[in-house]
Amino acid sequence: MYWNTSTCLLFVSPSRYTLFTELSCMIVTCHCCVHVCRAQAFPSSVESYCEAGNDLFGLVDHFKNWSAGSPHYEVMLIKYEYIFNQSVAHEMFARICSARNLLDAQRVQSLTDEWVESRKNRKSKVPEACRQSCMYAELECEMCSMPPLCIVPRYRAGSNR
Repeated sequence: MYWNTSTCLLFVSPSRYTLFTELSCMIVTCHCCVHVCRAQAFPSSVESYCEAGNDLFGLVDHFKNWSAGSPHYEVMLIKYEYIFNQSVAHEMFARICSARNLLDAQRVQSLTDEWVESRKNRKSKVPEACRQSCMYAELECEMCSMPPLCIVPRYRAGSNR
């Protein structure tokens, strides 16, 4: 797959349990998060993490920073629940490949079709009590108000975004 270096992708989810399970698994291995984990006593379970109510992964700031944009590239935010939706996937591939004319329309459609067909059903393993946690309620609300695919335009360096 070819990636357009002028576009950055971020997959987001308005569902707290999906947000936690999907992002926490990726972020734990992130260099900056390793420092956060070492600096604080990290909860021993998902339940204790939700009970504590501390955003140890920095997911709120992570989302806000990406959704604020960049002076170097546009940012494409895609809701995780819609990533395999035909129209969302098509727009994603078309945007990624169009800036440098990497693929023709037929190949973009083929990629989209393959992507949509590759979807596997998944079930959250996060306990119900954690889904009721209000730690990410504001973040969830903000994500829910977004369209399935959102382009945050590049801004000029030195501007007030």
